[in-house]
Amino acid sequence: MEFLFLLALYFVPTFVVFARRVQTPGPTIVINIFLGWTFIGWVVALAMAFGAATKPLPPLPPKPVEPIPPLQ
Repeated sequence: MEFLFLLALYFVPTFVVFARRVQTPGPTIVINIFLGWTFIGWVVALAMAFGAATKPLPPLPPKPVEPIPPLQ
């Protein structure tokens, strides 16, 4: 069970990249996989994950406007 926790902790920068919808997740993932075993590499990957530009969300479609009913 501890192994699964440590494995999930190791990939936190990768999870953050996908959760934040970063435009270029590749470099962060590569650094996390190959240098994440060092504490410095993991911190760098985490900083890249939080500091990278995210994709803008698509605009919401406009809501249809209902006409105001006439007064009786």
